[in-house]
Amino acid sequence: MDWRPAVVTQVFGNHPNLLGLPLTLLSSYFLWYPVSLYNYARLCGWLANDGDEKAARAYVEEVLPPPVLRYRNKVAAHFALADSRPDDTPADLAASVLLPVSFINGRLAARGFRITVVSDDGPSTSDDLMWSLTDVHEKLSERYGWPAPPPGNKASPGSGTNVQR
Repeated sequence: MDWRPAVVTQVFGNHPNLLGLPLTLLSSYFLWYPVSLYNYARLCGWLANDGDEKAARAYVEEVLPPPVLRYRNKVAAHFALADSRPDDTPADLAASVLLPVSFINGRLAARGFRITVVSDDGPSTSDDLMWSLTDVHEKLSERYGWPAPPPGNKASPGSGTNVQR
């Protein structure tokens, strides 16, 4: 099942399916994961390409889903608000410091929304940076052969609960 169908059910707050998850740490998981994943993929790319740094960067862009890479660059590694780039819109800058985690169609997701900022230059809407930690991890687990979490493990989002896996 695609967790991002045309009709989205989104929940903020205490949803019964989230019982047992460390809710106070969810935002931190979504900051930590893309930075660590980037480092892991870059090292794999570097090793697979005999230390070629350019090839390692290309490998990262091939492996990481675009929303995860953009979220890493604009939110997790450094907030765009404090380290802006010429292509950042006012909405991107404001959204870079908004960290709520959403429960969308059975998945925990970062940036389950987009914001619009109206300034003297006109309106701008933030990039779509929505991604699911559990979805990305499951897909990359297949690629890298990472083991599945043990049954009943409630230390990681989406495992040991009735959140769709």
